[in-house]
Amino acid sequence: MPEALKRTRTQIERREEAISRMVDSAIELIANKGIQTVTMAEIGVHAGYSRGLPYQHFGTKEKIIEAILESVIERFNARRKHNNAPQPGLESIKSLVSTYLDREEADWTLSKAFIVIMAEASLPDSKHRELVIQHNRKNLQFLKKHLRIARENREIQSTVPDEDLAVILMGTMRGIVLQTLSDKEINLQSLHVGMLKVLDVTLGA
Repeated sequence: MPEALKRTRTQIERREEAISRMVDSAIELIANKGIQTVTMAEIGVHAGYSRGLPYQHFGTKEKIIEAILESVIERFNARRKHNNAPQPGLESIKSLVSTYLDREEADWTLSKAFIVIMAEASLPDSKHRELVIQHNRKNLQFLKKHLRIARENREIQSTVPDEDLAVILMGTMRGIVLQTLSDKEINLQSLHVGMLKVLDVTLGA
């Protein structure tokens, strides 16, 4: 391999590593301090780089927030793919619930950062609202798709419209995560089992 190509590839790898470390740094800082008090310079230093590197790679804090939301999707999908691929319909909805509620300790920092971003997006002057709305709509589209398939397969008989059911399910899962983050005595494993039973009782045909 030509030396110039080796050098270019190494530069690309270093750039990707720097971006990944700065995103992880931003996730940790936002999870522990909130969005408003975290600075771009702090993200760079916390990641082990210069104060100016986040500006060089991202430009603005909004771009880092966008990268965090993309990371949420990528890591969540990776966890779902790690499990056996479920059948479309009700089983896919249950798989989503299990991926959301059956998690490792390392996932909690990302979840906390995401909830902080969600909460900040509800403020009137939030700069991140549109990003969060787009992220939420992707999740809701997934749920609505599999609710529709479940109806076609006669797996569910709820009279609640799919659009409303999708919001109810997503809101319930996020509410459980928020409660668990706030109160360490809550038994998430028990709630995970309970949520799956609730799905069977309330949606099952």
